[in-house]
Amino acid sequence: MEMTRDTASASLSHLANYPNLFVGPHSSHSCFAECLNCALVKEYTIHDPVTNAHLFTAEEEANWLGLNCCSHLRSFNMSVRTTDGELCRFERPWHCEGGGCYCCCCGDFFYQVLRVYGGQDSERPGELLGQVEEQYAYCVSPTFKVMRADDSVAFTIVKDQAYTLQMEIYEGSKRRRDEPVGSIAKLRGGDLAKGLHMSAAPLAVNFPPTADSSDRALLLGAAFLLDFVVLQHGLRG
Repeated sequence: MEMTRDTASASLSHLANYPNLFVGPHSSHSCFAECLNCALVKEYTIHDPVTNAHLFTAEEEANWLGLNCCSHLRSFNMSVRTTDGELCRFERPWHCEGGGCYCCCCGDFFYQVLRVYGGQDSERPGELLGQVEEQYAYCVSPTFKVMRADDSVAFTIVKDQAYTLQMEIYEGSKRRRDEPVGSIAKLRGGDLAKGLHMSAAPLAVNFPPTADSSDRALLLGAAFLLDFVVLQHGLRG
């Protein structure tokens, strides 16, 4: 039987119920394993900021070599799950680090990419929903395009010049006077992370009001990618 929105056990429509999400790493392994980065599965939890309720779990299929030798540039596959099954899946190939500073003739291999697929228990199992692509930005502000499967630009995400821990989301292709419609930010504060049983500062994802369920899956994937390649650097700085 073909899976539909009504029959899918982990429908993407779950994402439409929450205008904001908290996302952060959850420590479920021993301190020894965490220190050595030898856990084969890294787990993240996704919460409702209003009630602090645990909504989804994201599991990164990691390996020791990638974690310890490639760090934030590591390739990975990540599964976002509800208690009823897989909602969506992220795939990040390994690319060199360019930071948007290489010219267009350097090729796509210097720009970060993350692909988003419908989860096996969703109404669009295995279907490419779109991808997040780093853009050439002439060393100014990290810029990423959120592309739907038909190659249309859903959103543009640009680093906030005034706040190093925040990326601003713009509708479509950003123009000079456009106002942001959402944001992805790294939050400070150990008490918040502790209260959510997270081992590090969480991300706050504020979805654009116009984003549908598939768009929100793309933006959730973007949050993980941006945390690795942009926002964690700001937190250390």
